[in-house]
Amino acid sequence: MNVSEILTHFPDARKSGNSWICKCPAHADRNPSLSISEGDKGIVLHCHAGCQPAAVCGAVGLKLQDLFTKNGHEHANGALPKILETYRYVDAAANLLFEVVRFFPKTFRQRRPDSARPGEWVWNMDGVARCLYRLPEILRAKANRKPVCIVEGEKDADTLAGHGMTATTNSGGAGKWKSEYTETLAGCDCYVIADKDEAGRAHGQQVAASLYGKAKSVRVLELPDVNGKHVKDTSDFFNAGATAADFIAQVDAAPEWTPADAEWDEPKPAGLPEIDNAATLCADENLILPEQIIEGVLHRGLKAVLGSNSKARKTWILLDAAISVATGTPFWKWNTTKGRVLYINFEIPRAFIRSRIKTLCRAKNVSDVSGLDVWTLRGHAAPLYRLLPELIARIKTGAYSLIVVDPIYKGLGGRDENSAGDISELCNELERLAVATGAAILFAAHFSKGNQANKEAIDRIGGSGVWGRDADSIITLTKHDTEGAYTVDLILRNLPEQPPFVVEWDFPLMHEAVELDPANLKQIAGRKPENSPDDLLKLLPEDGLPNADWLAKADDEGIAKRTYYRLRKTLEREEKIMLSKVNGKWKPILTKPDA
Repeated sequence: MNVSEILTHFPDARKSGNSWICKCPAHADRNPSLSISEGDKGIVLHCHAGCQPAAVCGAVGLKLQDLFTKNGHEHANGALPKILETYRYVDAAANLLFEVVRFFPKTFRQRRPDSARPGEWVWNMDGVARCLYRLPEILRAKANRKPVCIVEGEKDADTLAGHGMTATTNSGGAGKWKSEYTETLAGCDCYVIADKDEAGRAHGQQVAASLYGKAKSVRVLELPDVNGKHVKDTSDFFNAGATAADFIAQVDAAPEWTPADAEWDEPKPAGLPEIDNAATLCADENLILPEQIIEGVLHRGLKAVLGSNSKARKTWILLDAAISVATGTPFWKWNTTKGRVLYINFEIPRAFIRSRIKTLCRAKNVSDVSGLDVWTLRGHAAPLYRLLPELIARIKTGAYSLIVVDPIYKGLGGRDENSAGDISELCNELERLAVATGAAILFAAHFSKGNQANKEAIDRIGGSGVWGRDADSIITLTKHDTEGAYTVDLILRNLPEQPPFVVEWDFPLMHEAVELDPANLKQIAGRKPENSPDDLLKLLPEDGLPNADWLAKADDEGIAKRTYYRLRKTLEREEKIMLSKVNGKWKPILTKPDA
């Protein structure tokens, strides 16, 4: 994309010299800290607060590749990936809407024709209606009352078309089925061919559940191995030597799908709720608040995040909270409401999680932990949306008061923790879990790099700012100047504010330390009253650093953020440093370039 196209995503950008400046959408920016400029290989986004370009792009619906030249698909190192195939998505009249491009190694991107420049492409999908692959053929099959096969990828659809059958897929991939696709297939006999893996099975059930009651009939099947060769999908089936007759025999043998066959019961949307009149709403005596699982901190059915730096014993803390609720004993300074708890353990082997639970029970002087269930998924981590169907299927509504997910980053899958869009998706999945089960959700997230003492509590959690703004309750632990102690700050959406307090580590528990002042946050030892530009320059290696890493190093050396930017500007003015337009790193100028 060119700079004009990029600027449409930053409506508050204004010209400043040879570049543009605006507020950074990836963090709570009070003063414009994002610069946008044209570089040798595309557009350069530089957030002076340290946000990475990928996070900035994600916050406004761009992809990192959109910044590069050569029609948007040049890699940052200048190498062009090899295009293996392109799949054309057309409307009912066969007019091209967009293409899905398959690169080597296996990656996919979408592009649409550039209406302003015939023959060129725009590598984003703003305003483009999505549709099913091979749409005109589907509509002809529907009119002629012929069945339609739904597969997971375009290659599989093309393979079936080559064997005389009508087949389609959606452009979003597994888990991205849209209701409008169901409307297109209403009245058809639909055969859903699921890929033989966890994601494929979940996708097959999602598609079948959406089609049920609208399609004439729905069948879901996996294709068997052929001639001793493993078959994952439709292409594998035919590549292993199967014929069209073999495929039809498999389809005919598959029973019709009903909701009883589903691995989980997806709640059907019932439309938007009615608009409430405030007087009627206030008069509704049957509308009551959910019970508080942790008194003053977290209601049932809502979400809480525990934020801290790494190695702050988050797993011990989360287990302590889980045992406290399961046994109805206090957690830190708060009372709890006794209820059943599920602890989803992605990280600790079963023997070690058992040892930790026993250690905590001894320290808390409790013995009956029958109200705590542990689901250990170490080695089975997957994007949360793939786990949700089985998770919801195993949990009856109301069975649990609290569900703890530890660690939450294991549920990201291939998503970017700096992307507002990706983290919003993950938070929506947690919310869906809360709504489907009625349980409160508690998880932990890590702080960003560097000293957190000078940041607002809500801004200390690393990655996308969505982490710190989506949860109903935010609990942060920031290092206190007493070793092993942390100041606890709470940001509560639905409950009264609480003053900060201090907890101190006394293995295996954190205990409230009433004698410590929560305002005494840990500062960097030996902080100098004055720093020179050379002090900052010494922290910059010859091969350079991104702004965020250089800022973190300065922070570790006691150079305040405001001082860092003042000293960096002096170094720029004295031509001792330069910003590389190739990789976005600041580098020292070892010898002054010739005029």
